Amino acid sequence: MQPGVSLRFRLILALYLGGLMSLLMSGVITFLNLGLVPDFLSRWLRAWLPAWAVASPVAFLVWDPSPSAWRGRPRR
Repeated sequence: MQPGVSLRFRLILALYLGGLMSLLMSGVITFLNLGLVPDFLSRWLRAWLPAWAVASPVAFLVWDPSPSAWRGRPRR
């Protein structure tokens, strides 16, 4: 891990990114499979929770906080 990127930041970012990614993907897939059924929200949430449990650790492991991953990006 590079200096300046704390473990806490990486965990929070992984939870946020994994949650957002899995929420959107499970919503789209649930809608494509079922359509807009009366219990859509409950089915979506039942699909999202296990997806979030998988997506967050994957986001934590895959994200590379090293400066070499950010080369070529304009500085502010």
